[in-house]
Amino acid sequence: MKSKINFLAVLITAFTIFSACSDNDNPVDPNNNNNGGPVIKTPTSMQIQTIFVSRFPEKKSDGNLWDWDPIFPLNARPDIFVRFNLDGSSSAIFRSKTEEQADYQYSYYFRDPASANDGSLPHNTGMNNIYKITLSDDDGIWGTEEIGSVYFNPADIYNNDNAETFNRSIVSGSVTIGISGKWNY
Repeated sequence: MKSKINFLAVLITAFTIFSACSDNDNPVDPNNNNNGGPVIKTPTSMQIQTIFVSRFPEKKSDGNLWDWDPIFPLNARPDIFVRFNLDGSSSAIFRSKTEEQADYQYSYYFRDPASANDGSLPHNTGMNNIYKITLSDDDGIWGTEEIGSVYFNPADIYNNDNAETFNRSIVSGSVTIGISGKWNY
């Protein structure tokens, strides 16, 4: 008798589990028969709204300060800007305004171009291209010094999660540069 009760309990449990499953239980789209999971949208582009820098070295790799000012050593900090371009292209998609005397202990957000001819943000990127963001020190008439750069492919950043926005930090060597914005579907 006890074995029949156990068998009946197992049978009822199995029936309940199998009858609860269906091909049409997607909470996001009940009309989608996607094995019950959400419909994963594929973005057509990434819209970069802000480029930010959250880490860069206090000094150059040779140990010297970024700028030289014997009277006011605190003025020896770099005057930073970012340049955003398609990898391999010499044309900038966006070149930011310069942040004077940047302190390596702070984060900097770049949304405004250096001039009307330096592109603009937000900017829509293709999904399968490699892009480069370079952080540089603007030394005026003496030129610029590259502090560091990062590369990214928007397709590698998308997580198949139907997110509307993104905020990603990319680390390369001693710099951390990030991008934030939204996905276009």
